[in-house]
Amino acid sequence: LYALSLTLFDRHEYRRMVEALAPFAKPGAPRARGRESEGAMVLVQLGLAYQQLGEFDAAIDAFTQARALTPRDPDLDAYLVQAHLTARRFDRAEALARESLARTPDQPRMERLRAQALARSMGIDPAMVVHARAMGEGFTFFVVYGRVNHLVDVDAVQVMEREYPLLSAKE
Repeated sequence: LYALSLTLFDRHEYRRMVEALAPFAKPGAPRARGRESEGAMVLVQLGLAYQQLGEFDAAIDAFTQARALTPRDPDLDAYLVQAHLTARRFDRAEALARESLARTPDQPRMERLRAQALARSMGIDPAMVVHARAMGEGFTFFVVYGRVNHLVDVDAVQVMEREYPLLSAKE
């Protein structure tokens, strides 16, 4: 099934891909024990096909099933977060990214996806993440460029003076 899915994906035949792989995703579909990672790969291909067709709920369901087969695979978390971003479910995408980073902290791709989810939830669209780095448990520093549709009243911005002396680079 996996080889067939790759061939159909390369040909951009997403509907045929769904028709071939959807029975595998049905509840109670037979799956071989010890071959969970192969089953997960087929479900990922199904999720990607659904995404290409704009069927985001079905894509999220396929990625969720794939993650259930191999729950320790951070790449499956990334597919699931990306599917939620594509479906414009930014809060859910950010929550899933945060959970994934709590389980497996050193994931640069997931840090970028989390930054993108946060930026998109703040109205930055498109959000281009140029830097993201973990700064400790629960904290990520990121730099994002993008456009916002809301206005900022610069007269209402209050700039506070620092209460300590400016240190030199050597200090």
